[in-house]
Amino acid sequence: MVSHQDIVFDCDEVAFKNGVRPGDTLRQAKLACPSCHVVRVTDRNAIHLKGILDILAKTTPYIEPDEDENGVFVGLTRGDPVKHIMNLMDRRYFLAIAGNSRSKFLAKASSGWFLKKYLKNQKIFPGKKEWGSVDVGSGYVLISIDHGKEKNFSAHLPLTEMWTAPPEVVSTLYSLGFKSLEDIQGIAVEELSRHVGEWAGLLKEWAFGKDFSHVRPLYPPPFVIKEINFQDPVSAIGIEALEPVLREISEDFLRKGIGFKAMTLSLSGDFGIVSGEKRLVRPICSIDSVKMITKALLDEIQSKVKKSPGDNQGLFCSISSVSLKIFDTAQVSATPLPLFWSLQEKHEKTNKIPASLELVLLGLEEKYGDNAVNLGCTGARGGIFKPEILRREKMLSLWDPVRIAGAAPCIFSSEKSEAIS
Repeated sequence: MVSHQDIVFDCDEVAFKNGVRPGDTLRQAKLACPSCHVVRVTDRNAIHLKGILDILAKTTPYIEPDEDENGVFVGLTRGDPVKHIMNLMDRRYFLAIAGNSRSKFLAKASSGWFLKKYLKNQKIFPGKKEWGSVDVGSGYVLISIDHGKEKNFSAHLPLTEMWTAPPEVVSTLYSLGFKSLEDIQGIAVEELSRHVGEWAGLLKEWAFGKDFSHVRPLYPPPFVIKEINFQDPVSAIGIEALEPVLREISEDFLRKGIGFKAMTLSLSGDFGIVSGEKRLVRPICSIDSVKMITKALLDEIQSKVKKSPGDNQGLFCSISSVSLKIFDTAQVSATPLPLFWSLQEKHEKTNKIPASLELVLLGLEEKYGDNAVNLGCTGARGGIFKPEILRREKMLSLWDPVRIAGAAPCIFSSEKSEAIS
């Protein structure tokens, strides 16, 4: 039963059959059902779905309630403190069970499997496993599946955890004598397709843990608006004046694992309001990239507010305030992506893969369009040719250390079969 300020406002079926009713005092409830576990919460609305979603939204905008309302997917970037997020659920539920994996399918399947073990009073042993680890903390169980070990873990899963397949497909698999996902791993996709048709390819992907779909954001993408007012109007603004605000935005975005692809900057003064906008190909969030974009936009706008060409002093007008709006956010990862080979090849001694300068330049041109790369020559004519890649706006995010590389979703489930997040 759940209590707030020593008043019961929710209880399970066992407590209800023993006479516990919402509105009872905690003393009355304990007399009616001495064996019931009491969960005390400081916020009465905290255990409801919206309250829990709001808690998780403080860590990442990528939270997706499960369709069967038994849990919530949370999109995390690599290195996020998963245990910290689990601790946010403390005192919201008696127990939260979470699966942490790059595979969205395995994230839910693992938590559902361990939840059934817990409800059957089976012992859950923490520690290192051949496929990852199990961590048991205060009020939570965390199942972490290492990248590359998805096949090892899914081999142990029973067919009942094939939540992505329709019931008729699962029934067909049972009729074929299949009992676990290991049976699906061991059959050729052609043979499987004779019985389940087009589902065969998807079943094989799920069985090997190759479902790397992203978690969808629950709320609209966030935007940031910052205002900087000057007590004494200035004639010009340098990037140094905006750096504290930009650094604050960068650190907040890095913490949440998101970046932005659009920025609007407005200057106000005795000339009125002059605005400019920059749009990027890929999301950025590192402070160096944010400063570079902002400086380019700031210089462009300030050139518009100069006095008339007849004024030989060339001074700027009086600027009283700056308004900065950052929007069009997207998920990013702190792991850079390779340009000319796949992620799988990246783990196979990619430092030994030769790449000629011509291949690099042609690849950049193909990816970012014509004239994305310029070559320059320094030194005396006839000397050593030193090619230089000039980073233009379209290529800026290419060099940003934070770019999209996939998220690691996890699902939270509770013994009350209610969604938590």
